[in-house]
Amino acid sequence: IGGCWNLAVNSPHCGRFAVQLDSDDIYHHQDVLQRIVDKFLDEKCGMVVGSYTLTDFDGNILPPGLIDHREWTDANGANNALRINGLGAPRAFATSLIRKISFPNVSYGEDYAVGLAISREYRIGRIYDSLYLCRRWEDNTDHALSHAKINANNTFKDSVRTVELAQRKLLNERNLIRKVDEMYERQRNSWPLFADNLRNLKDASEESERVFLPEYPAQEIVKILAAHRRRSAIADVTWKAIRERGCFLCEEARPEEQEKIETESFDILVNPYPVVETHLTIPSKKHEPQLLAGKISDMLHFAKVFRGMVVFYNGGKCGASAPDHFHFQAVELPEKLLFKVDEGIGFSSPEETCVPYISIGGAEERVISRMAEDVMKRLPRIDEEQEARVNVAVIYDGEQFNMKIFLRRAHRPQCFGEGDGKLTISPATLEMLGLFITSSQHDFEALTAEKVIEIYRDVCVTSDNLNRIKTLLKENE
Repeated sequence: IGGCWNLAVNSPHCGRFAVQLDSDDIYHHQDVLQRIVDKFLDEKCGMVVGSYTLTDFDGNILPPGLIDHREWTDANGANNALRINGLGAPRAFATSLIRKISFPNVSYGEDYAVGLAISREYRIGRIYDSLYLCRRWEDNTDHALSHAKINANNTFKDSVRTVELAQRKLLNERNLIRKVDEMYERQRNSWPLFADNLRNLKDASEESERVFLPEYPAQEIVKILAAHRRRSAIADVTWKAIRERGCFLCEEARPEEQEKIETESFDILVNPYPVVETHLTIPSKKHEPQLLAGKISDMLHFAKVFRGMVVFYNGGKCGASAPDHFHFQAVELPEKLLFKVDEGIGFSSPEETCVPYISIGGAEERVISRMAEDVMKRLPRIDEEQEARVNVAVIYDGEQFNMKIFLRRAHRPQCFGEGDGKLTISPATLEMLGLFITSSQHDFEALTAEKVIEIYRDVCVTSDNLNRIKTLLKENE
């Protein structure tokens, strides 16, 4: 049947619209085709679905009579087509659109498959009055189907729905990226604070400088001077200070100028104090503490959506300036700072880097999520803290995920502070990746190779601790 449809709609004799009428059925009224065409023109539809009346071969009405699928309405949205087993009839298609989509070459569910594909991006018009008589007789295709045939039909429609769900997810991801790009441009033009800080950042990036670590020649370190980041660097994150300041990530406390893009559980915002040209903050819709357990799958999802960007998590005592409200961040980093892809679970080598980490890599999102959740559960914690001290970064390159869990023991280095010999550098995930953001000329000049290594050794776990963690994880492998 699908092949017959394709032959018909691709014929030069096919007009602007193609309308179904099964060979054993008849239109109910003289104006059926006109009503369908009017619906296409009035609502700019890609497809129109009507209603029908069940009758015997002579036109006598059979129970339940009118089949109008009123459970599928505009209010339910396009995704409701995924929850029902048929779209109704008669079905009509905009010829130019159906030529692009094409019917699967099968004799059951071909109309449902193209209906789902159309409803993904186009409106489907509905007519709830009876447009044709669906005549039942002993040998027609819908008469007294066996359980095996019913099961086969349902299995096919389930397979169609599975494919369609994947396509809708891809579409949502593309739409989300487009919306984020548009929001970024609007905020650049409408929010003076954000625009000023972007300009400051551009000036800062032009003065960035590479720091060479003689002991670790393969480790890339870049420092930039970004005065607008001073507020984050020196943020007081004691619970007393947090209670007094309130939560700046809750929607009601955000600046009037700040736009949002909503997802099911998170909002997507521009970071008004960016560290790189593209810098997003992704707070939870709920006010909940900065604890990663149960949210690694969300982190991987955003990494997949923002392909090529680094999505990261700063632990509550590892650089988060808002430990009272759960959030991720996402940035585009210079390629030289991006980490290579590792397969499975691995550990950093003390000979190659002074930043201890656990790496988790692979192509299967669910596998990565499960492994990372398991690792987080097993990592040792300090005192009575609710989770291990970590910074986490993940990137998706289009084929594989690569996650780094950086292992921390201290929130800030011993040199943190203001005055002689002090630096206002509070390391978080980006510093673990090698991007040091300084907020004063003094800090920028004082951040030497020796100082970088000193900061890492102050805030990261020791080599002995890393070896104990490796042993602990391998024992529970």
